[in-house]
Amino acid sequence: MENETVIQPTKRRGRPKGTDRFKLQQSVAQVIQNNPGISGRELAETAEVAPSTARAYLAKYGINKGEIDLFVDNRVDIVRSKQQMILDNMTEAKIKGAAFRDMAVAYGILLDKDRLESGQSTQNIASWTKVVTDSHVVDKSKTVDI
Repeated sequence: MENETVIQPTKRRGRPKGTDRFKLQQSVAQVIQNNPGISGRELAETAEVAPSTARAYLAKYGINKGEIDLFVDNRVDIVRSKQQMILDNMTEAKIKGAAFRDMAVAYGILLDKDRLESGQSTQNIASWTKVVTDSHVVDKSKTVDI
């Protein structure tokens, strides 16, 4: 028994089998989703795949890393341009033809974004606290002595 050689299993190289490949694809997709600004090298390292494998999975699912990076770098301007497109298409006729619920939702969203942009609280609790506080203020000029 002294001369017995113990053979250690070697790490499989090459293309992974079906379920292994699916797990690797999920890993790459999850890393890119959670870290859209991650570099290709960091993506491969974090997902524990070869850089070529990461690129192949991204290409297979139509994820263009360059486009993602461009969006991340310019997201504020992109969102603002889309907001302007929406506002430009809000005609008086469309507003008059909209359902009340849609107008109420649109108003709430615009109010929330206006408060956010002007540095005011966007939490409902702050607004309701002010309403309740204001409703408890007593105007002493209107009190009547009995």
